[in-house]
Amino acid sequence: ANVDVDPDLITHAAREAWMASDFALAEHLAVAARARGAGFEAGLIVGESAMFVGEHERAEAVMAELADMDLAGEERARLANARAFNLAQNLDRESDALAVIDEALAVLDDGATGDMLRGRAVAIHALAPRPSRAVELAAPVLARPDSDEFHRVAYASSIALATVGRLHDAVELGAAGFAAHDRLRDVARQLPESQHVGPVLALVALGRFDAASELATAGRDRSAASFDAESQATFALLDGVVATAAGRVVDAARAFREAAAINTDIGDHVALRWSLGGVCLAAAMAGDRSGAASAVSHLDALGPSSVRLLDAMLVDRGRAWERAARGDVSGAAQVLRAAIDDAVATEQHTAAVLLLHDLVCIDGRADDATRLAGVARFVDGDLVAARVAHATAIAARDADMLESVAGRFAGLGANIEAAVAASHAARELAAAGLDRRARAMEALTVTALAACQGAAPPLQVERAAPAELTRREREIAMLAADGCTNREISEQLYLSVRTVENHLQRAYEKLGVTSRAELTRALGGQARARGISSTDR
Repeated sequence: ANVDVDPDLITHAAREAWMASDFALAEHLAVAARARGAGFEAGLIVGESAMFVGEHERAEAVMAELADMDLAGEERARLANARAFNLAQNLDRESDALAVIDEALAVLDDGATGDMLRGRAVAIHALAPRPSRAVELAAPVLARPDSDEFHRVAYASSIALATVGRLHDAVELGAAGFAAHDRLRDVARQLPESQHVGPVLALVALGRFDAASELATAGRDRSAASFDAESQATFALLDGVVATAAGRVVDAARAFREAAAINTDIGDHVALRWSLGGVCLAAAMAGDRSGAASAVSHLDALGPSSVRLLDAMLVDRGRAWERAARGDVSGAAQVLRAAIDDAVATEQHTAAVLLLHDLVCIDGRADDATRLAGVARFVDGDLVAARVAHATAIAARDADMLESVAGRFAGLGANIEAAVAASHAARELAAAGLDRRARAMEALTVTALAACQGAAPPLQVERAAPAELTRREREIAMLAADGCTNREISEQLYLSVRTVENHLQRAYEKLGVTSRAELTRALGGQARARGISSTDR
């Protein structure tokens, strides 16, 4: 109406709109306030609003300009905090983000403003991930539960604790962070439910899937009610993580696709990578090779990121399962080994245990089982112990231990792993002439897979394929049964066509077949779904 309005009132309205996640209105009002002479606060709202609608470069330009103003200590700290978040999380400029924090700390008095920036540094190191460094930086603030920044530091530190393997500590700290954050619910834009991220990751690794799902659902519902797209995407992603671990592959795919759609809309390419990795993983677990391949193509187009918190668990693991789903088990093992080396080097012990377990299920090598046991010493919980026992049993071809660990997985609700262990146990028990126990394990395999919404794990589950094939013979035989030509198999496995022909001929002789149609029937008609048994060495 062209009325002369107090710019401070407009700025206040802009901040209210921002708190309500109406970023377009927030920026509109903040721009109007600046046109009427408003200063730093209105400018910061413009930058933060641009950041939250995915215009990250423009947000940095606005905030860099604000940094040249004569700012009070709290203003400088708030600006450095927002700018560092945008640089690290959205623009993949981690070193610049840490430099912004260091520059601000150099001129600020200690106290609440210093804690705010140290909390941002903790978050950057937790996401990198450098979990030990994050925990180290967090310790002084966490020692003061009455600090205004306790909840921020608890959020990032609980994620770091879950990453490094201190799972029970992560759950406990997340609960304390939520209690502190909940007291600020009416004055903090970030939802208190954000404190659930670290605990959800920890509870999944502990095998407490129901508790993890309860927290993820609470965060997702609250985010949707608050129109907080970023948090909604985060909790959709976590829903996918929980569903994947429990073997609910349809639910997992749906949740990961939702996360990918929201992250695309808001321009969060880091979280989009993790979401697409989850889509790939869930599709491969369901035997959906085209869906998994499509996700890989989208991942390739995005490129890498320095923010790698969930890369090993979702992106690298998804790529490995996608290769295994199309019969390239050697390629899957190669992807897993590279990811494991990176995870161990960066103290991502929880992810390293998960990937090492997959690797042992593929290759069955005793040295990988030993390495798994070594890394698992850093990680809490019964599920990790079950994975170590399973890997040890695979390497030793111990029927009794395989039978026992299948029951342990089933009791935890880790249905895909229960099916895998039961199928291994059934084979070893049958080979030992223990037919009744073998049939019980076959029944458990069927029951566990029935709870997995149609999952067809390509890495491990096997029922009818004969044990006398070598690993390479079976790999080539399955690809052939799945319709690949000898030339395609040779290119996929980096073998000569003659070598492929020789392996395939020996497989024909051992199976007593003379054609690919008979080969497919001999492999139970499910070569694509079953994959290579790790016990055939």
